[in-house]
Amino acid sequence: LGLTEAGIEHNGRSILDLAEFLYACFEVDRREQHPISILNTDNVPFNGDAIRSHVCSCDFTQDAPRAQEFETWLGKRVIFHNTMVDRITSHREGCPDIPRAEPLPAKALVIEDLQSVLPQTFGSVPGVLVRSQPGQLAQDIALKLRIANGIHTAMVYAMALEGLFKTDDCIGNKHILPYLEQLFERDIVHCCSELQLPRLSVVPVFSEWMSRIQHRFFGLECFFVCQNATQKMGIRLIPSVRATLAAGEVPSDFMIFAIAVILRFLTPIGDQSRLGESPPVFIGRLDAEPDEETEDFSYVPGLFVSPSSGTYDFKDGDGIVPLLLRPLGRPGGCSATAATSIVGEVLSRQEGFDVRGVPAHAQIAERVGTMLRRLLGNEPALDLLADLRPKQPLLLQERHLEEAV
Repeated sequence: LGLTEAGIEHNGRSILDLAEFLYACFEVDRREQHPISILNTDNVPFNGDAIRSHVCSCDFTQDAPRAQEFETWLGKRVIFHNTMVDRITSHREGCPDIPRAEPLPAKALVIEDLQSVLPQTFGSVPGVLVRSQPGQLAQDIALKLRIANGIHTAMVYAMALEGLFKTDDCIGNKHILPYLEQLFERDIVHCCSELQLPRLSVVPVFSEWMSRIQHRFFGLECFFVCQNATQKMGIRLIPSVRATLAAGEVPSDFMIFAIAVILRFLTPIGDQSRLGESPPVFIGRLDAEPDEETEDFSYVPGLFVSPSSGTYDFKDGDGIVPLLLRPLGRPGGCSATAATSIVGEVLSRQEGFDVRGVPAHAQIAERVGTMLRRLLGNEPALDLLADLRPKQPLLLQERHLEEAV
């Protein structure tokens, strides 16, 4: 299968087609010699469990003539494998039908096979890993979200605001790559304790990702990656904040910047003419000066970036977070008190974040609010990042020197 999140839904067309196909297999499966493996090749966490649930509950299955026998057969004969997919496929400039692909990642496809039904040859395919023990795939997913996806999320919003519209524009930038190294060593690496993994197994994940984002065939549009910002912040960055606090440490200024620049991106500025749409569409302001020589472009249908006017369109889930941030984008609306209060309200919407009950969370909200206020006060994001000195030396404990990036 190749189902994205949009396709894994109750009574979705692909789910109904799969149920009908499996029912046909059920009706002719007389000898029951071999199990049927279902593999999904799009990156939805624990997709096999979700697909199994939807196949069993969909109208086709429930209304089938031998529904109870079919469900029993599904549980006995069909393995819905959970998978993790990690590949970036962009397209040639000006030719969307011609792909350009990065070199094969170490974990292009990870398959959970707890019942050991897959042929052993699967594990010998380059880029394919088969996980046979419970919890192994969960670690793979967590590392991808925290490190690879977290690093990507941390860089694209500042770049987009600055007018660096392709992710490979990070190559040669004197601040972005050092910033990502600081973020990993000071914040993200605390996932080791939480996931019970040695640093030596985590650092290669970061090193591979850093080489991938600098490959000339890797680049994606920053604004495309910037979609669903609040959700990505909660899944990719906030867990590292929690892990840092659990380790008795304080999130670094680089993590505070990563969160603040996302909120800066999500702050509507100027006239908002598309709030009546469902979901609402907001208008933000670029850091880059208006550039009439660069053509306006659409990064997804209906959403445009306009370098000529210095603005961009964006959506974010149900729109609540941009609406909360909107007062900060109005002239004179971003006082220190307002910034801290609204940031606290936004972060409190994240799971496990309690600015009223946890002093450490309140301090984070205040630090993010202070940085957001600078960003909304016409200080470009990459100028603020430079002020944080991402090239400063990392002072590591002696036991970590051998394992460091």
